[in-house]
Amino acid sequence: GPPTPANPDEAKNRKPQVVWECNNCKKECLPVRGESWCLCGHRHKVHKPHVKKNGKVVFKCHQRGKDCKCEHFYYIPAQGSWILRCRCKHKHIDHDPSPGKHKCTRRNCKKCEGFDSPWVCNCGCPWIEHTQRVVFRKKKTLLDLCKDAAVMMDVKRGIEEEKNKITVLS
Repeated sequence: GPPTPANPDEAKNRKPQVVWECNNCKKECLPVRGESWCLCGHRHKVHKPHVKKNGKVVFKCHQRGKDCKCEHFYYIPAQGSWILRCRCKHKHIDHDPSPGKHKCTRRNCKKCEGFDSPWVCNCGCPWIEHTQRVVFRKKKTLLDLCKDAAVMMDVKRGIEEEKNKITVLS
């Protein structure tokens, strides 16, 4: 079914988030953040969540001044100046962002059946083994962030105490 919280009160405390995960390893490989790129050439931060009639949540592009056909954020891995390319050797922005196979729009590209990349992820699996989905995560409050920081400090303190015990015993 569509990824929606069970009740309205729960929906207030949760926010939809795009995750990119490996179907083979069953883990989230790369984080999808506001600065992440979409197939349409715009950042994730200009894609806003919308609930479709069937209840499914999509992140539609809202880039100002552009007539973008992108109806749902489509994650494209990138790092620094490197960005994922299709097997047809063309850039992600050369592919149709509207729903479907995302075929290449370059006039002389005849072999592209839709965006597909030969890239292999850090997890060791090819790009084609990965999918994105929308999950609902608890909204983090300032108190939640402080609790997380306190836990991390306790962990670090514990590691330091263990190091000191080993030093004393040596």
